[in-house]
Amino acid sequence: MISLAKVVFPLAVDRVFTYFIPDGLGVKVRQGCRVLVEFGKKTRIGFVVDVGSDDDISMKLKPVIEILEPEDFLDKGMVLFLKWMADYYSHPLGMVIKEAVPNKFYKHLKLPEKKRKSRVPEPVVSQAKDTVVKDEMLTHAQNASILKIGDFLDSMKFSPVLLWGITGSGKTEVYIRSVSHCLKQGRSAIILVPEIALSLGVEHVFKQRFGKEKVAVIHSGISESVRLREWLRIKKGEACIVIGARSAIFAPLDNIGLIVVDEEHERTYKQDDRLHYN
Repeated sequence: MISLAKVVFPLAVDRVFTYFIPDGLGVKVRQGCRVLVEFGKKTRIGFVVDVGSDDDISMKLKPVIEILEPEDFLDKGMVLFLKWMADYYSHPLGMVIKEAVPNKFYKHLKLPEKKRKSRVPEPVVSQAKDTVVKDEMLTHAQNASILKIGDFLDSMKFSPVLLWGITGSGKTEVYIRSVSHCLKQGRSAIILVPEIALSLGVEHVFKQRFGKEKVAVIHSGISESVRLREWLRIKKGEACIVIGARSAIFAPLDNIGLIVVDEEHERTYKQDDRLHYN
């Protein structure tokens, strides 16, 4: 029986390439990991999207040369999500993955081998008392919304909620209270905003309330080095709240409990180049 790896590359080619897994690598090659393989006359980094085995291979296959991480680079949930996007938006899977991870991971860069921290966030501690809105200061509509969203979070089931309010009506405080509830359950949260400029104000408020180390920012306006740093903080569980424009939906968070799409009617949530997604 020959062990096989299905590999994709960041190419505009809608197909998966098959490589055999040498005995020395064995169980180390898993779905979601990065591998170094020969592609044409060059060696390239690809992503394993499936593994399997077969005892009847008629074609000559090339071997997986090296696995670049001792653990899964993308977890199974993220691989499933990216496969769904590729199918739904009719886009090559390798190019979908390229949208989801920092470009520097297509170089021979390895994840740092450090002990992973617990994925359960520490209790939320306010960092600035003057930013705290006391319970008695909440409006009836805010309080009702917070309680309703809290009930949905407690149910542990997918539940869409439409929150309507004009600018300055206090939606951000509802987001903050809901994220706090989510973190107390040991889960993480994503806050999407329609424009990069708006993320700055949201980032400031959330860092004041939850602490800088708990919040990461992902959007196309940051440099590749910063994106890599933030991506690794999220991957290692150091940040449990992600704020950003539409690309923040690809953040490698574990155990997501809440996704907020602020001003969800805005057309900027639709990407019109490369991977067309909404």
